[in-house]
Amino acid sequence: CEFTPIPPEEFESVPIKGNGAVRSFYVTLKTREMLYPRAALAGSEDEVGGVLAASPEIEVLEGAAVMEYPYSRARDETSYRRPRGFLGKIVYIRDPCLAEDGGEPNYEWPCATRSPVSEAQRRSVKPTLEPTTRTGAPSPGPSGSPTLVPSDGPTRTSEQSVRTASNYMLSLADTSARAFGNLFDVRTLPGASTVVVTGLEIYSSSTGVVEYEVYTRDGTWEGTEGDLSSFALIASGTLESTGKCGGNGFVHGKVSTEICEFTPIP
Repeated sequence: CEFTPIPPEEFESVPIKGNGAVRSFYVTLKTREMLYPRAALAGSEDEVGGVLAASPEIEVLEGAAVMEYPYSRARDETSYRRPRGFLGKIVYIRDPCLAEDGGEPNYEWPCATRSPVSEAQRRSVKPTLEPTTRTGAPSPGPSGSPTLVPSDGPTRTSEQSVRTASNYMLSLADTSARAFGNLFDVRTLPGASTVVVTGLEIYSSSTGVVEYEVYTRDGTWEGTEGDLSSFALIASGTLESTGKCGGNGFVHGKVSTEICEFTPIP
């Protein structure tokens, strides 16, 4: 199944400093159509902060579903379902500062000693080896015995993403488990460099136009309940949502194996 993409130019990129720093996100609709899983992660039934999904650079932590809009109305415990996971995807640039000799990790932002990678630079990255054109006689065969040491694998691109939900988790997000929004933290791993979040994708029950807002702050969202004063608005607008993926997430009594797409926040 497919979800409707949102133009990424409407999303204001934000950094998460390296080596264990935390940035929180509040993603909300103006209607109660944000889907969330009814069940918490195993072992995290009583508290938030379990690792929902991870990559070599970041961890997405379990947070809370917000049952009110606007956020100023969500001041008591009945306004939240916690812990609950964010269903969607986080798109980011890993190691956004140009590497120096030695490739030392960069934990700060802005970059202390080098310029951030620009969009033009990211698009201009080419493979290390260019194909050669044969001219004249063919080159001689190998000059020696093959080595036993494997060659390096393909280099990871600068743009990465973390999907927070398997199709099984999507099956838990039935259409009655709806909230206005979701709060969650994203944390860099110990020793990982700073990253820059360049987009989000969300999961909604709506099959029409919805209005959305995305806020963020340095540090965890916990303790901010009902108060947006420390958050910054980084995206807002409307999007055409195509609704829940795969009906109830099951096909003939089994979990669907379809690859579902989320709706990106521009």
